Amino acid sequence: MTSSPARCRPHVLPLVGALLLSGLLLGACGDDTPQQAGSPSPLTVQPGSVTRLAVPAPEGQRCLPTSSEFLDAQADVAVDARVEEVSGGEVVLVPSHWYRGDPTEILTLTGPPAALAGLLPGVEFTVGQRYLVAGSGGTTMICGFSGPWSSALERLYTGAFGR
Repeated sequence: MTSSPARCRPHVLPLVGALLLSGLLLGACGDDTPQQAGSPSPLTVQPGSVTRLAVPAPEGQRCLPTSSEFLDAQADVAVDARVEEVSGGEVVLVPSHWYRGDPTEILTLTGPPAALAGLLPGVEFTVGQRYLVAGSGGTTMICGFSGPWSSALERLYTGAFGR
């Protein structure tokens, strides 16, 4: 005796289709709760941990046009952070969002005071101010890849790393 292949009953197909579609739609919806800019990453941060980036001297630096592709290819650290302290040749920032890198509690930029001032021409690091900072190989990426938060710089980071 041979068996014939099972056939779906016509009244079951719409139900199966509706269930699959609702699952796809619910999965695509995600959490529509508005996220504050700079809200914490859902990554685990070790208490007392520090990421250190050196700031290169601005003399002799050749800058390439900024692009999300270059930032993505070069940066091994990228954060949204607020300045907590500025002292001589050191700026201490507290990250609120890690785009890339191992999350730490503190990000420290170190270098000669002139180099820190040269990182952001005409802008001084200000306690409480928000910055986007990228680094590659332990050195801060300058030339428009790190700076005070702006919607344009955030678009560059989002284009490179997503949110």
